[in-house]
Amino acid sequence: MVRLFNAVAALAVTYLIYILYNYIVLDTYFDHAEPDIAIMAWRLFSGEELYHTPGAAEQIFTAYGPVLYLITGLYLKLFGASLATSKLAAAGSCLIALSSFAYYTWHRFSANYFGIGVLAFVCYTLMISPVAIWIRPEPHTALLVTLAVVSTLLYDSGRVWLMAIVIAALAGLAVNLKIHSAIYFVPLVMRYCTVRWFTMWPIMAGVSVIFFFLPFSLPTISLSNYIAGLMDMMTSREIQIVALLSALKWSQLFLAPGVILLFATITNRKGIKREDVIYFFVYLLCVVVTFYPSSVPGSTWRQMLPFFPITVDLFLRFLTALEVSKTRWLAGSIIVSLTVVILTVSPQRRLLKAYDSNAWGKDVSAELKMIADKYGDTSLQMGYGSSNQAGYSWTYSRPILAFAGHKVTMSSVTSMERNLVPRPSWPKKVDWIKSCKTDLWIVPKLNQPTHLNHRTFGMTSLIKAGLTFHPDIISAFAENYEPREIYEYFQVWACRK
Repeated sequence: MVRLFNAVAALAVTYLIYILYNYIVLDTYFDHAEPDIAIMAWRLFSGEELYHTPGAAEQIFTAYGPVLYLITGLYLKLFGASLATSKLAAAGSCLIALSSFAYYTWHRFSANYFGIGVLAFVCYTLMISPVAIWIRPEPHTALLVTLAVVSTLLYDSGRVWLMAIVIAALAGLAVNLKIHSAIYFVPLVMRYCTVRWFTMWPIMAGVSVIFFFLPFSLPTISLSNYIAGLMDMMTSREIQIVALLSALKWSQLFLAPGVILLFATITNRKGIKREDVIYFFVYLLCVVVTFYPSSVPGSTWRQMLPFFPITVDLFLRFLTALEVSKTRWLAGSIIVSLTVVILTVSPQRRLLKAYDSNAWGKDVSAELKMIADKYGDTSLQMGYGSSNQAGYSWTYSRPILAFAGHKVTMSSVTSMERNLVPRPSWPKKVDWIKSCKTDLWIVPKLNQPTHLNHRTFGMTSLIKAGLTFHPDIISAFAENYEPREIYEYFQVWACRK
């Protein structure tokens, strides 16, 4: 049976690699925020400022820290800037996390658990795709949590302080990725770092702070601008009931180890370690805490994703309590394996359909490159039409323009987020348009009929009711730009002056 688990795990790993490859070669992205991350990463490695002051014309801002852009940008620098290479960092983090957890499973739980552990880890990655593989913090945060889990092997060899320092460093980097990420490490801290906690915890906090601030030592990464932008984005973040209900639904994936714990408690209570029970309930509490960041505007249940390495770790720990009976152990192992495999099927069907439905990306990207080559001596930007449906997804190819050296001032994602902030962010962008600092704007054609000039930049927000861009931006564009050329997917707008 162990060989069967190993064989199924090998098939799952092969399929994961297939999925990663298909996303890398897909000439678009799954989410509208991914292009901005690729653009900012390239901006950083091109020697430009990563974070501009709030309200600056060039400001493109997400709540993510510089570690995300450093990792993504490094791959762009090493392998050349393209849509494909922008996805390599996330794919790399997925595979490194899997390899690390496989090593951990073998050394903590023995070869008998290797196939089950790898299978569960891969299936959780596939269950929560594309979130687990896209260009956002989640793949990298999951890697850091996985490495923290692996570091607990140091505890077994008596190197408790070294383990604590490693966990603290990883937590600091994770907080740099996304500000609330310390919560993912709390279960491990409570499980392993309670010896002399009154001295250990302050030292760990200090190490975390050092690793958090380390990227800000680079001259092109402004700490003050990052904090200012972050504080703006943290305002008006009330809970959305629909998002909360979605978080409650998806939380079942992460609470599942409790079923095996219950089974183990009934069959072999003495085989369950007290420390592991505490570990589980602290983990449970942390999952509940993430309901808040999962339920605010612009967010979803994906905030729980980085917990899954601990989820699989708990599965394996509670399965060991069933070893008193080969039948019970086998039953528990089969339940875990079948459950994660079955839960993977539906998400993967949707993912494969998404690959097929986005096949147009190749043609859209080719047309955008053709336009960029044709107007190579002029400044180009991607504009937006009147819809956040249909042609909006064509704008996901906009990193192509940034990779070619063109300035970027407009981001639908930034505008949607900034609409939640009382402070106005559009005046300098309006000035940019009025002064025609961008020679040509490339706008999705289907969203912009020639006779409806006023609808350029007229799309509605996906986060808050109303327009994505301020009416002053829409008016300024209509007054200062006019259509020049029409292609299959895009329309080129030139300055009237």
